[in-house]
Amino acid sequence: MLFLLWSNLGIAYGENDSDMAILKEKHGWSIDSIAPGFIRYTYSGYYTPQEAFQNVNIIEIDLSNPNYFVEILYVDTRDSLSGAATENAAFAGINGTYELDASFIKSNGVIYAQNQLPKEHLRFWKHEGALTYDKETNEVTITYGDNERYQSYSTKTDILSGSPMLIDNYNPVGLYFTGDLSGLILDSLEYEDYRRHQGVRHPRTAVAKTRNNHLLLITVDGRHKQAAGMSAKELTQFMRRYFDPQSALNIDGGGSTTMWIKTRNVHVNGVVNYPSDNGIFDHYGQRRVTTFLLLKDR
Repeated sequence: MLFLLWSNLGIAYGENDSDMAILKEKHGWSIDSIAPGFIRYTYSGYYTPQEAFQNVNIIEIDLSNPNYFVEILYVDTRDSLSGAATENAAFAGINGTYELDASFIKSNGVIYAQNQLPKEHLRFWKHEGALTYDKETNEVTITYGDNERYQSYSTKTDILSGSPMLIDNYNPVGLYFTGDLSGLILDSLEYEDYRRHQGVRHPRTAVAKTRNNHLLLITVDGRHKQAAGMSAKELTQFMRRYFDPQSALNIDGGGSTTMWIKTRNVHVNGVVNYPSDNGIFDHYGQRRVTTFLLLKDR
């Protein structure tokens, strides 16, 4: 394990704590060790490589801890993350993935959605990768796939697709997802065109896995002067710089981007990021969605 010394925060972590965040600079970061194997990192401030203010929240959960497990939740009627997480006895969570007809969603062994779009459809790209979870082994994988492959994962109790893949076996594929954008006016493209959708800055939600079976839940706030948001390429670079995950996947973002933590009563609804759906930089702009990635305690 690594020994991380945060002298400016007055916090030291020894060999029984996280060896995840090899932060190359302390400026802008804060860390909240909530429980054994459950840590929240927050970056807030001017991020020089992107020449923009950013606000990023990352939950790290150690899945080798038998007390913790993951659940992909699907609801028929849209709900807020805080409402769904509270009702389903979670201790933390983030919003889920894209619209049903472009996604693959499996929860507790039941398939709720498979991609229904033909390959030539403008939104077909939205399920190129997926987070899979096996409740028996508590193992998460994040990998490329499609309907046929996701259906073949018979031991995987929970599957949540998304796109783009950001990191695949340490390969930063998210740097190249949009291709060469030089000469393109992205705003002139259709909104769901993958080059525009992933090539401009938006609030973003992502998941990542480390070599030691730690799961990272990531939200990047945006659409405000205090939080510019990131492109897929910028999020890939940010994650590699500070956390170097084995794999990472972008899921639904924009106004859906939300992070909730039960044990942090800083805000009345438990939302710790700044959802943008109400157009105000506060904690009350949650969008009602149909899928959630929840963390639970056995």
